Amino acid sequence: IEILRANGQPMVADALAALRNDPEETAGGFYITARTGCQWMEDPMITRWVTPGHVNEQFHPRAFIEHGETLYLLSKDSGGGAAPLVAAMADQVLHGAVAIAEGNGGRLDVPLLAVLDEAANVAPIFDLPALYSHFGSRGIFVMTILQSQAQGEKVWGKNGFDALWTASTVKMIGAGMDDGAFAERISKLVGDHDVEVQTMSYSQGKRTVSTTIRRQRVLPPEKVRELPRGYAIGWTTGMKPAMIRLLPSYEGPHAEDVATHGTSARDHIAARARAKSVDLRTPTNLPR
Repeated sequence: IEILRANGQPMVADALAALRNDPEETAGGFYITARTGCQWMEDPMITRWVTPGHVNEQFHPRAFIEHGETLYLLSKDSGGGAAPLVAAMADQVLHGAVAIAEGNGGRLDVPLLAVLDEAANVAPIFDLPALYSHFGSRGIFVMTILQSQAQGEKVWGKNGFDALWTASTVKMIGAGMDDGAFAERISKLVGDHDVEVQTMSYSQGKRTVSTTIRRQRVLPPEKVRELPRGYAIGWTTGMKPAMIRLLPSYEGPHAEDVATHGTSARDHIAARARAKSVDLRTPTNLPR
């Protein structure tokens, strides 16, 4: 608490001090959550990232945005992983972008793209649903990738996920989704179409053909779940949904460059993993 006060965080210090007066059951829940979020500190290699004197340069979110650089954040979904640290860093970048946009009269001069893959696992930013629609007006474009509706609701709750879904101006549903309720939701959004149904009847040796119109789902829920790999259902606000054929990076015009750089990145990651397993106490000089 005193450290927080000494570093210009009196309100946070007061809130933490007030926690001491809460009932034991309430305070215990806060402590368990804090312990889970801080388990990454048990890894000395990760701790060095945020310990003054152990890195050559300090990361400044606002300077990073103004220079137009690219930041890659990788983590694992585990208690000892750096997911909480990654989420905090991504959160600071996004809020820094908002501050710069407001200082520039409302929007960033150069738009910022934030791709949050596996967002519910490695970047569960608490107020992301509330800020989602706000980001677009600031020139900040956020792409949130989730495995299912249930995964999003686990992090942000039902109302939070619905807010995230509603504020998204572009939506894409890929193959591999196995959520019956969500498949029904997508089927309804795709909509119905008119189908002609002919019926025949015979009376006194004469055949009579009549035609009626029946409303039928364009894409039934089972077809949503059976979506083949390489295809996606996509739509943007005000437009009809469409079936999209995806172009994988390994089939596009830059396939060779993607494969070369991908192999190099995997080699670096593997080398860092081997170095960590050999000796956690020795800092590595591998590329960051």
